[in-house]
Amino acid sequence: MQKDTKGLLLKGIGGFYYVETDCGVVECKARGIFRNKDLSPLVGDRVLIEKTEDGKGVINEILPRKNQLRRPPVSNLDQLIFVVSICEPYPNTLVLDKLIAIAEYKKTPLVKLDNLASKLGVKNIFVKDESYRYGLNAFKGLGGLYAIFRIVCDKLNLDYKSTTFKDLQNKDIKEKLKDIVFVTATDGNHGKGIAWAANKLGCKSVVFMPKGSVLARAKAIESMGNSTVTITDLNYDDAVRKAASLADENGWYLVQDTAWEGYEDIPNFISQGYTIMAKEALDELNELGIEKPTHLFLQAGVGSMAGSALGYMADQK
Repeated sequence: MQKDTKGLLLKGIGGFYYVETDCGVVECKARGIFRNKDLSPLVGDRVLIEKTEDGKGVINEILPRKNQLRRPPVSNLDQLIFVVSICEPYPNTLVLDKLIAIAEYKKTPLVKLDNLASKLGVKNIFVKDESYRYGLNAFKGLGGLYAIFRIVCDKLNLDYKSTTFKDLQNKDIKEKLKDIVFVTATDGNHGKGIAWAANKLGCKSVVFMPKGSVLARAKAIESMGNSTVTITDLNYDDAVRKAASLADENGWYLVQDTAWEGYEDIPNFISQGYTIMAKEALDELNELGIEKPTHLFLQAGVGSMAGSALGYMADQK
């Protein structure tokens, strides 16, 4: 049986798709199964095609997309350029803000490991590659970002259901937030996510790291901007207590992924932020005709991400 050929979809017209391969551009049709899945090939898709005897082809599979736009319908974008007038017609900054917010957010890829699956004798293995998340090289930015978003919405009496993180970067709102300080204890990526999210809003962050933390990790957090990072001589639990104590003394906001009695809301927000990963992964699996995975393998530190991803998947009917 002829092996499928990988290619890039360049354009689609009237049900015909033109796919660039190593052997040139091939005119293709899509399998009927895509209609059953309510899935359409998009310009920018990486696809697998089967060549036919007449030199044309059939799209057999659409590989996982790293991002996509609804209008225009394109996928796997690396760069967007917005062109707007500066005087006439007068630019609509609200619309531009929303477009930028859509562009800034993009799903991380779900990578299909066919060779490993074949070696282990299973149907499919997928890996959610979070190294692309917000340029932070880690999933932790999701939890911290959502927690800070909810804290700020509460402080400003904003409806979190209709407010976007981009809305909070408005100049007038950032002026109200400039004196807010977020504090946390971390051994690395959680603190980096908090510092990144806080700086996006023009806020300060204070990060305490436990004894033995690597200096390079501290510098990586500092590189997010507007952040004070201290490697303490304390263990992790005591560093958390120190952060909580200083938050009480100074009126700072503690953003910690460890919960205890009386401190449950913010850790819950952090966990809710991590469900974005699970939703993205499930959406991509659904696009491939997979209802949901049979097994999940999850990284577990304090358990926030593992619990949220498992809970999200288990809740799907």
